[in-house]
Amino acid sequence: MRALTVSSKCITRSSADVMDAIRIFDQYHKMFNEHIRGGGKVGSSLDRGAFTRTHEVLPEQARHLLGEGRRSESFAYGPEAGDDRLREKIAEVENRRHGTSYSADNVAMMPGAWSGIIFAIEEIMNLKHGKMDAGKVAVIGPTLYLMFQRIIKDYGMELNAYDFVVPGTERVPTTMADMEEVFADKPKVIVITNPNNPDGRYFPPALLREVIERAEREGAYVIIDEIENFFPRKNFGLGYGPWIQAPNVVRLDSSSKRYAIAEYKVGWMIAEPGMLGDRMGGIVGRMSGIMGNAPRAANTALIYLLGKELETIATGVDYLASSNAELVGKEEFVLARLAAMHGIAEIILPHACINLTVQTAFDGTDMELAKKLIEAGALLMPASGYGYDLRPPTLRVTFAERQEKLEHSMDILGRVLEGQPLA
Repeated sequence: MRALTVSSKCITRSSADVMDAIRIFDQYHKMFNEHIRGGGKVGSSLDRGAFTRTHEVLPEQARHLLGEGRRSESFAYGPEAGDDRLREKIAEVENRRHGTSYSADNVAMMPGAWSGIIFAIEEIMNLKHGKMDAGKVAVIGPTLYLMFQRIIKDYGMELNAYDFVVPGTERVPTTMADMEEVFADKPKVIVITNPNNPDGRYFPPALLREVIERAEREGAYVIIDEIENFFPRKNFGLGYGPWIQAPNVVRLDSSSKRYAIAEYKVGWMIAEPGMLGDRMGGIVGRMSGIMGNAPRAANTALIYLLGKELETIATGVDYLASSNAELVGKEEFVLARLAAMHGIAEIILPHACINLTVQTAFDGTDMELAKKLIEAGALLMPASGYGYDLRPPTLRVTFAERQEKLEHSMDILGRVLEGQPLA
């Protein structure tokens, strides 16, 4: 990667630097695909960041709805923004959580957070007839940069990424002073991943409110990707209040990870109705024909699950408690193995999500380490694909996997870091 601008709290990356990270992400996936095509075997994968099996997460009734118990009416056509009942339920859950006053008109179903971010940026920048308004995009990182490839390559937009993973810091901005460099660049759009991917650190709520209010005064929008907001640790969470419902805020989330139904590609956007629009205009118009209504089984199951979320909010009894307890055990297993492992320099504990970010003492780049692990039969994601530097080599370790897969990956990682021969 190129030489980066580093302050005491922040590393600044240009559009070219972000494209470097995207290329690394692509190279990693090509690397393990070539390994498979060449006859190589992969015994475990802890790089995915999502649950692997729906039946390990969801209650029986939800699994029933994903199968034969779905609603009988067709969702093939209907509101382009998605099923009305599902959007109403999303709004109801958000209002109970944050004291907001959203309605179904504030919600549109999306193919996922990545696509939603692009649609939102296109609308904010007024992309029409191959032309758009002038303006810059600021990304608060680290985050997965792959979603920004199109706006850099196809639209030629200027993007700066501000990475707060600097030694001795909280890995996120903590005061408005930390954000001055971002605002000094006069961005039209500020993208925040809350919590971060891959290190699962929440953006401080009080600071986020200040950022939103200042951005509104300066005519900028704040897009918040909340897809990592699940499996939070004690005393952590989004911490929003009614202030999150601001005219310059666009929020994105997905059912993929929390509910283990990534295959349905069902996400949603929360924004002002005028920005969301309809079939002919706004963000929904830009999406028209790509998403529309989600599969009816997914709609039905999500309505049920969001109802269970409302029960959890009301009673404090989490309907996913048993699967979460199992996840805690798996995380503790991986942490114990890593703590006892030679060559682990630092383990970054997340505020939320099912990833552990692990800095190693491996003599080489994280891509070189990932290659050795692939050749040994284990997939662990190199964090340089998320904007981290190639050195020191850092990995994302996802612990939401079967126990035997966790054991296999930890065995392989330990042997590679210790330089042991691999059979």
